[in-house]
Amino acid sequence: MIEIKETQYTHPEQTTGLHTNGAPLRFVRQDNGPWYVVTTPMAEARVRQRVEQLGFQRFVLVYCSRVEE
Repeated sequence: MIEIKETQYTHPEQTTGLHTNGAPLRFVRQDNGPWYVVTTPMAEARVRQRVEQLGFQRFVLVYCSRVEE
């Protein structure tokens, strides 16, 4: 299962503290695995479409960076 989260914070599980003033960041993960930030601007529907087309592992290699814990 793919989870997608959009937030103004630099980590998807952060709820307080400093946040970005620009566009929200979009994060993805698979089966409660590590989070990845989508580095290419795209709508949530496009993220889902690309994951279906490429598979999750290829999608994160092309469009994402891993989020540090």
